[in-house]
Amino acid sequence: MDNYLILIFCGSGFLIAAVIVVLYRYYRKTIKIKEQDIVYHIHEQDRLSKELEYVNVEKKVMEKMLEAKIDAVVLVTPSSKRDTPITNRRERKNH
Repeated sequence: MDNYLILIFCGSGFLIAAVIVVLYRYYRKTIKIKEQDIVYHIHEQDRLSKELEYVNVEKKVMEKMLEAKIDAVVLVTPSSKRDTPITNRRERKNH
């Protein structure tokens, strides 16, 4: 009878140790997944900020180009009676 009690105590001790190991591994796995998720989001945020900066620079360049084109296109002739800008090539050639 004493042998069975010792066997039961050893078996329950082994099972408790196994449960603790399994729970610890599960805990470490969830921590690792959360850390990887945080790193992924930080990288994604960095990528988006770089893309936003690139788009912002592109926008400024496009605005400068449009302003230059508008300044080049809007030609008002002082001899004409109308004060509307000349926006068509044919109209520019005629004046």
